Amino acid sequence: MEKQQETYFTSLKTELKGYLGDRLELVKLQGVKGATRAASAIAILAVLVFLSFFILLFSGFALGYYLAVLIGSTVAGFAIVIVFYLLLVWVCFKLKKKFFTNWVAKKVIDIIIPNYKRMDIESGK
Repeated sequence: MEKQQETYFTSLKTELKGYLGDRLELVKLQGVKGATRAASAIAILAVLVFLSFFILLFSGFALGYYLAVLIGSTVAGFAIVIVFYLLLVWVCFKLKKKFFTNWVAKKVIDIIIPNYKRMDIESGK
Protein backbone atom coordinates (compact mmCIF):
# COMPACT_ATOMS: atom_id res chain seq x y z
CA MET A 1 0.00 0.00 0.00
CA GLU A 2 2.78 2.42 0.95
CA LYS A 3 4.72 1.46 -2.16
CA GLN A 4 1.66 2.26 -4.28
CA GLN A 5 1.22 5.67 -2.59
CA GLU A 6 4.90 6.43 -3.05
CA THR A 7 4.80 5.68 -6.77
CA TYR A 8 1.55 7.68 -7.07
CA PHE A 9 3.11 10.76 -5.47
CA THR A 10 6.29 10.33 -7.50
CA SER A 11 4.33 10.19 -10.74
CA LEU A 12 2.18 13.11 -9.59
CA LYS A 13 5.32 15.12 -8.85
CA THR A 14 6.72 14.31 -12.31
CA GLU A 15 3.43 15.27 -13.99
CA LEU A 16 3.26 18.53 -12.01
CA LYS A 17 6.83 19.45 -12.95
CA GLY A 18 6.04 18.78 -16.60
CA TYR A 19 2.83 20.81 -16.42
CA LEU A 20 4.53 23.77 -14.73
CA GLY A 21 7.39 23.64 -17.24
CA ASP A 22 4.92 23.67 -20.12
CA ARG A 23 2.97 26.57 -18.59
CA LEU A 24 6.17 28.54 -18.07
CA GLU A 25 7.16 27.92 -21.68
CA LEU A 26 3.72 29.06 -22.84
CA VAL A 27 3.96 32.29 -20.84
CA LYS A 28 7.42 32.95 -22.28
CA LEU A 29 6.18 32.37 -25.83
CA GLN A 30 3.18 34.65 -25.28
CA GLY A 31 5.53 37.34 -23.97
CA VAL A 32 7.80 36.98 -26.98
CA LYS A 33 4.78 37.16 -29.29
CA GLY A 34 3.59 40.39 -27.65
CA ALA A 35 7.08 41.88 -27.72
CA THR A 36 7.59 41.08 -31.40
CA ARG A 37 4.21 42.53 -32.30
CA ALA A 38 5.05 45.69 -30.36
CA ALA A 39 8.50 45.93 -31.96
CA SER A 40 7.09 45.52 -35.46
CA ALA A 41 4.44 48.15 -34.80
CA ILE A 42 7.10 50.55 -33.51
CA ALA A 43 9.28 49.90 -36.57
CA ILE A 44 6.38 50.53 -38.94
CA LEU A 45 5.45 53.69 -37.05
CA ALA A 46 9.05 54.92 -37.21
CA VAL A 47 9.14 54.44 -40.99
CA LEU A 48 5.80 56.22 -41.39
CA VAL A 49 6.94 59.14 -39.23
CA PHE A 50 10.19 59.36 -41.19
CA LEU A 51 8.38 59.39 -44.53
CA SER A 52 5.76 61.86 -43.28
CA PHE A 53 8.53 64.19 -42.13
CA PHE A 54 10.05 64.28 -45.59
CA ILE A 55 6.66 64.69 -47.24
CA LEU A 56 5.92 67.68 -45.01
CA LEU A 57 9.41 69.09 -45.51
CA PHE A 58 9.38 68.99 -49.31
CA SER A 59 5.74 70.02 -49.62
CA GLY A 60 6.57 72.97 -47.36
CA PHE A 61 9.39 74.01 -49.69
CA ALA A 62 7.15 73.58 -52.73
CA LEU A 63 4.32 75.58 -51.15
CA GLY A 64 6.74 78.26 -49.97
CA TYR A 65 8.19 78.75 -53.45
CA TYR A 66 4.72 78.61 -55.03
CA LEU A 67 3.43 81.30 -52.66
CA ALA A 68 6.61 83.32 -53.28
CA VAL A 69 5.83 83.37 -56.99
CA LEU A 70 2.19 84.34 -56.35
CA ILE A 71 2.98 87.05 -53.79
CA GLY A 72 6.25 88.24 -55.29
CA SER A 73 8.27 87.83 -52.07
CA THR A 74 10.15 84.71 -51.06
CA VAL A 75 10.19 85.76 -47.41
CA ALA A 76 6.42 86.29 -47.33
CA GLY A 77 5.76 82.97 -49.06
CA PHE A 78 7.82 81.02 -46.55
CA ALA A 79 6.42 83.07 -43.66
CA ILE A 80 2.92 81.92 -44.61
CA VAL A 81 4.10 78.31 -44.65
CA ILE A 82 5.72 78.76 -41.20
CA VAL A 83 2.47 80.22 -39.81
CA PHE A 84 0.59 77.24 -41.25
CA TYR A 85 3.00 74.79 -39.57
CA LEU A 86 2.77 76.66 -36.27
CA LEU A 87 -1.03 76.48 -36.42
CA LEU A 88 -0.79 72.76 -37.18
CA VAL A 89 1.48 72.20 -34.16
CA TRP A 90 -0.85 74.26 -31.94
CA VAL A 91 -3.90 72.22 -33.04
CA CYS A 92 -2.00 68.98 -32.39
CA PHE A 93 -1.12 70.08 -28.86
CA LYS A 94 -4.70 71.15 -28.16
CA LEU A 95 -6.12 67.83 -29.39
CA LYS A 96 -3.33 65.69 -27.93
CA LYS A 97 -5.21 64.32 -24.94
CA LYS A 98 -8.56 63.99 -26.66
CA PHE A 99 -7.39 62.05 -29.70
CA PHE A 100 -3.77 60.98 -29.57
CA THR A 101 -3.20 59.86 -25.96
CA ASN A 102 -6.22 57.55 -25.75
CA TRP A 103 -5.66 56.26 -29.27
CA VAL A 104 -2.02 55.39 -28.62
CA ALA A 105 -2.85 53.71 -25.30
CA LYS A 106 -5.56 51.60 -26.94
CA LYS A 107 -3.27 50.61 -29.81
CA VAL A 108 -0.48 49.56 -27.43
CA ILE A 109 -2.90 47.44 -25.39
CA ASP A 110 -4.33 45.90 -28.59
CA ILE A 111 -0.85 45.00 -29.81
CA ILE A 112 0.37 43.49 -26.54
CA ILE A 113 -2.90 41.87 -25.42
CA PRO A 114 -5.06 41.28 -28.54
CA ASN A 115 -8.22 39.98 -26.80
CA TYR A 116 -8.19 42.47 -23.94
CA LYS A 117 -11.59 43.92 -22.98
CA ARG A 118 -11.38 47.59 -23.74
CA MET A 119 -12.31 50.34 -21.37
CA ASP A 120 -12.09 54.08 -21.80
CA ILE A 121 -8.98 55.41 -20.07
CA GLU A 122 -10.57 58.63 -18.83
CA SER A 123 -13.95 57.30 -17.67
CA GLY A 124 -12.74 53.87 -16.53
CA LYS A 125 -15.65 52.12 -18.30
